[in-house]
Amino acid sequence: MVSARQTSRIWRSSGSLLKGLVQIVAIITTMAYLVARPRGRWEIRESRSTPDGPRSRTLASFRTLSADVIARASAASATELDAVGVLEMCRRAGVPFEERRADQAARALLEELRKGQAPAAPLRQSLAEALARARPSGPVPHPGGARDWIGADAAERGEALRQLLDFTDKLPPRPKRPLQFPRLQPRSVS
Repeated sequence: MVSARQTSRIWRSSGSLLKGLVQIVAIITTMAYLVARPRGRWEIRESRSTPDGPRSRTLASFRTLSADVIARASAASATELDAVGVLEMCRRAGVPFEERRADQAARALLEELRKGQAPAAPLRQSLAEALARARPSGPVPHPGGARDWIGADAAERGEALRQLLDFTDKLPPRPKRPLQFPRLQPRSVS
């Protein structure tokens, strides 16, 4: 099998002889991957196979992943970029995602409700009706005890952790049993 580099050399050396008779078509393989950069930056990069060896280029640089970042990377890519694959790759790597405006507003409202500041009655009714009509855009997580911690500052979370640790310190210790070692069985001599 002839490599791309060898094909390139053959074409350059005998190009005038083969001109018009042979057309070399190279299949360029590409691969998108993610790179963590210093100071919380990330890059979506693309690796391409060239006659001179593999080359890499940045498709998009970002701090938080958004639809705009994926669109920029897709536009810069030499081939079609698999957006779902990029999202999954970023999720596995722990890349921060840009929060949707609706999620930001919901988080702010929940924080205000937790502080005892409810919207006016007509707004509450309109909000309840709009939420009842809204279709979820993805899986709806079960709202557990974490809902109470939305908007809690570091001091509140730290105090809750201290209380939990104090509680565990007051639990009775497990009874200590004497150490037991496995019995040694004599080997049968055959």
